[in-house]
Amino acid sequence: MKKEDLKSLEATLWHSADTLRANSDLKSTEYSTPVLGLIFLKFADNKYALTKERSSRNMKASKRPAGQNLSVKSPWKDADSTCLIMRVTTIF
Repeated sequence: MKKEDLKSLEATLWHSADTLRANSDLKSTEYSTPVLGLIFLKFADNKYALTKERSSRNMKASKRPAGQNLSVKSPWKDADSTCLIMRVTTIF
């Protein structure tokens, strides 16, 4: 990244943080909750997109007749245990 791009990114991040603080009833110790939730959602979205792309490629490459039973791979196969723990604790 160029220096100008980094400065722009930094300004955007600070503005977003200020907006979060100003428009919420969160205490300073509670900011991590929504931020970590957003980070997890982005991770899950990236994993889903990757899995969807792989499945699409596999379906095209297999050339199997329609309706034939195909095994589905878990999107969490490559995820480390920390991500899985985050997922489980977020659900409950």
